[in-house]
Amino acid sequence: MLLEKAGARLDLNSIINHGKYKDHTILEAVVDKAFNGNLRPFEMLLEKAGAQLDLNSIINHGRYKDHTILEAVVDDALNGNSKLFEIVVEKAWAKIDLNVINNGRYKGFTIFDIAVERVLNGDLKFFEILLEKTGDLLDINSKMKIYKLEAVVDRAIDRAFGGKSRLFEMILEKAGEQLDVNSIREKGPYKGYSILGAIAKSACIRSNSKLLELILNKIDISKIDLNARDKLGYSILWRAVYLARKESPKLLELILAKADISTLDFNARHLEGCSVLWKVAELVSRYPELLGTILEKARPSILDFNVKNQRSKISVIELIVNAASKQPELFPLLRKAIFCTSLYGIKLVDFLNNDALQTCFTSLEEIKQYLHSKVSFLDEIKACSAVQIAALKLLENKEKVEKLKSQLAHGREGAMEDGDVSSANYHFTNTVKPHFEMQFLSYSATEDREECLLKIECEIRALILEAILEEAQEQGNEEVKQFIEKNKEQLIEGETSTMGASCQVLKLATPAHSAWRCYNPFAKVGNPHFPNLLTAPTSNREIYTTQASDPTGNANHAEDASKIVRERVAYYYLAVMDKLDGNESDRKNRIANFIGLLAEIRNTHGQDDPSCFPGHLTRIANMGHYHAVAQMPDSRDNIIQDYFRERVLALFKEEIEKRSSLKEKKRLLKALTALTEETAIDIVKQPAKYPDNMLEIRQQVIASLGSLENVVESVNAILAEKGLASIKQSSQSDGESLDRIKDERLIVLRYILDIARGQTNAALGLCFDKLTDSAPSVEDIASLNPFDAIVEEPAHQLFAELFGLLLEHMPTCRQSLHQSKNLAMCLQGKIQPLLDPSEDKQALLEEFCHHIMQDVQDEREATAEIIASLREKGLLSKDTEMMKNPFDDNVQRFERLFSMNPSMRQHLENARKKQGLFNEFMSNAQVNVEKGLLPRSVLKELIEAMVIQMVSDKEEILNQEKFLAENKDNPLFEKVNLNYIVGLIANAGREPMSDVKQQPEEEEPSPEQDKGKQKMRM
Repeated sequence: MLLEKAGARLDLNSIINHGKYKDHTILEAVVDKAFNGNLRPFEMLLEKAGAQLDLNSIINHGRYKDHTILEAVVDDALNGNSKLFEIVVEKAWAKIDLNVINNGRYKGFTIFDIAVERVLNGDLKFFEILLEKTGDLLDINSKMKIYKLEAVVDRAIDRAFGGKSRLFEMILEKAGEQLDVNSIREKGPYKGYSILGAIAKSACIRSNSKLLELILNKIDISKIDLNARDKLGYSILWRAVYLARKESPKLLELILAKADISTLDFNARHLEGCSVLWKVAELVSRYPELLGTILEKARPSILDFNVKNQRSKISVIELIVNAASKQPELFPLLRKAIFCTSLYGIKLVDFLNNDALQTCFTSLEEIKQYLHSKVSFLDEIKACSAVQIAALKLLENKEKVEKLKSQLAHGREGAMEDGDVSSANYHFTNTVKPHFEMQFLSYSATEDREECLLKIECEIRALILEAILEEAQEQGNEEVKQFIEKNKEQLIEGETSTMGASCQVLKLATPAHSAWRCYNPFAKVGNPHFPNLLTAPTSNREIYTTQASDPTGNANHAEDASKIVRERVAYYYLAVMDKLDGNESDRKNRIANFIGLLAEIRNTHGQDDPSCFPGHLTRIANMGHYHAVAQMPDSRDNIIQDYFRERVLALFKEEIEKRSSLKEKKRLLKALTALTEETAIDIVKQPAKYPDNMLEIRQQVIASLGSLENVVESVNAILAEKGLASIKQSSQSDGESLDRIKDERLIVLRYILDIARGQTNAALGLCFDKLTDSAPSVEDIASLNPFDAIVEEPAHQLFAELFGLLLEHMPTCRQSLHQSKNLAMCLQGKIQPLLDPSEDKQALLEEFCHHIMQDVQDEREATAEIIASLREKGLLSKDTEMMKNPFDDNVQRFERLFSMNPSMRQHLENARKKQGLFNEFMSNAQVNVEKGLLPRSVLKELIEAMVIQMVSDKEEILNQEKFLAENKDNPLFEKVNLNYIVGLIANAGREPMSDVKQQPEEEEPSPEQDKGKQKMRM
């Protein structure tokens, strides 16, 4: 009654003088009552006199002496009496200090710390009270003093899976917007998983998607990465499809309804070897609405219906066809899907004409016909233009030929043919091994071949591991990644226990994993008759061989065969990694080819069932692909190419004579050269680039070649004369599956359809230039200047002057418009370097003039006149930069080899000596060069020869012999002239010797020598 009437005026800190609570304040008495179970006075106190209540005031009496009221309330709640705490939270929330508690068993904790700790001990009440009141203030992702709140989330997940989801639902309800479901757990039972990933994994194990559905309903789905993979390699999208198969499609339906479908990766492959879309198609019989939603919402460009399951080799569209065959009601879905399929990377919906989009694929039978013979079907129903069909036929035949060549080169058939084995042995012995012999032996200071082999095999293992890591990264396979990262050094070195352990991890059927097992002696093979020859065999058993693969008869046992195979692969590895051949793209192709062939060797007769010894040799020979030296020569292809080039050129000359105007002649050339395998895809997309009238011209010329049978007969006659295998014809029908094609006539058909294939294209261009050429006019020459006279004045002026000087000395260009155009194109790229003050302009011009004026008499004198003229007109400033040192590249090469092999020290030192001597000699001779006594290009060759003579090693002697052989007829390289140059260099800065008489007298010079000396003095 007192609180009711005078609560606002009541002094809660006044002292009670009598009774049980004598010397207590009113507030202490009310609180004590509450602790003893009588909550009503305290509750009224909060309602009527709450403004005066200080929860941080100290209690001076009773069991909570020296505690604040809040500390006492919290402690009482932790002892099971949470009602009082609930009243405080409800009535006086604004007064609660969430900071550190100073007394009691939780001294040093915050209230949130206490709540988390209680959850981890199984008591959820305290946390739930706080969460109910302050979820929006709670930082679920923060690190608390003692615990991470993520531990509470983990506990909430566990309870939810146990059927008690209230806490998790409260977290989502009160703090869901700030809950980072994508962050990866660093500790706890879900280490390595995100919240969403952990729930998804458990959902799949328990076949219960309710929690996932709850999350997607409570959290903005745009903040959720549905494509991110967990450490097992599975995405949320993938698991949603899995749950659709195991439980119900509700979760996947929810994702498709709420997510931006363009962000979902339906084409991502998972560990099963198939895509998400493939899995959805697998369910089409049960849940057609899932595929229907995807087709309705997604753009065709983001869906790949052609992708196949790596195990079953069945594509997405084939799955849907099979389902529609059993359930006709699925046909509308199938028709939508077929338009989203691709033909040679181009979506049907992107190039079929409007009539076809409306009228074709109206029955299941039509779709099956299309899938059986795609281009023929489209041609038959006129689904696109004749030009597009011609382009598609080019691509179709290209695919067939590549499939055929792959079968002939890598397949079981042909791999053991004596001719192929003999060719492989001959090419390795006479080309590959001699080319890489020095590099192979550089791996050992004593040139111990066994030591060299073991070191190279370490590099091979390292290369394969990198490929496996890339693959694991792409698939999200954390187990493989962690195993390799932890044991990489031991795996590269082939340490016994680690190699044994790798059998349980590196066991997938992918090319990289299969290649690894080639170099793992503990990886078991399926057939004991064909042992793994890429590791030292455990027993020297007899193996299968042939006379061609082992003419000496020494390799009919496993040990000898293994030595041959291992060493041969090591040599080809050097070719694969050769940085001096090709560009980075070539090296990537070589690596992929190398690993692919190792995998093929491992799996020739089935999974982990290796090839026989002869099959090893032919497959190893193909490891040289994309390398100029190591690649197996294909004489038959060269002869076929030469045959077509001659035939097509002859027909082109006949046809061009029939045309009077230049426009018609250009159209003929373009008709033959503008449609190729390289341009076919672009023309299918944009057929206007290749008009119908050009296609008619092209088909007429192709018809003039004769029928396929006649052309094959002519080619076979030439091959027979050369002693080469003929083009073999298969009896199989044209509609046979690509997987079973063996008709070699496809190789000839490729040259017929792509009539300007290979070197023929360039030959036609040269022939056209010759037949349509004329002398350029003054206007023509002016029009060839690519630089703007105002905006690019310095470049325009230099180009005009230099181009004119070159034409004066090159009458063939002056009389040919086409050659003038080519010269202008070559010159265009040199102008900017000639304007660059940091470049050696004289050296650049000398090199350029030497390159383009090789057929010009007195080329050096002409070059000197051009340089002098440009300098006189102020267009070529005097440069002081030194010429590029020809030994720089060798120094870099030997530095790289030395880093891998310390025995290369002497080679590196010699290379550095040459580098230093060249710079010294060039510096000494600079004065004489500037006086015009010698062209720089000549001086460079002479000094290079001198340096090689003065510092020689095994490799450079070979270079010197080659150099001298190439220049043996050059009078400048006679001994007397070499001495003369030495004199020039030695007397730098002084007056050089200007008379031959000052040279040491030797024998009477021949007229040719005398002529050379006179030219030298000039």
